[in-house]
Amino acid sequence: MRIVIPFSLPGLNEIVDANRDGWHKGSGLKRHWQHRVELVLKRHARPLKEPVTIHWVWIEKDRRRDPDNVMGGGKKIVLDAMVRVKLLRGDGWNNIRPPMTDEWKVDKKKPRVEIEITEAEE
Repeated sequence: MRIVIPFSLPGLNEIVDANRDGWHKGSGLKRHWQHRVELVLKRHARPLKEPVTIHWVWIEKDRRRDPDNVMGGGKKIVLDAMVRVKLLRGDGWNNIRPPMTDEWKVDKKKPRVEIEITEAEE
């Protein structure tokens, strides 16, 4: 299954900074972005056969944000959204198997996150 999140997500630094300003601000930031991702994921509204492997392609508008920052915030938001819309039963060790892989690209006009999910064979 291929899912495209048609926008970039906040990085881990943005989430940490918001939490330093107060738990309500950090919580609100995560909730806002998770809700936006949930709306995208609802189009794929069928439970996946677990455990799954996930390949992430982080497509940024430029190279200003470090890769660890980009994926640190984004993965948490997307995986929590997948659980919330019931694509996954959970995001733990029994639901996702290694390797979870990442790559980074630049597209000045269309930053996004592309997610390739391979389901367990029956």
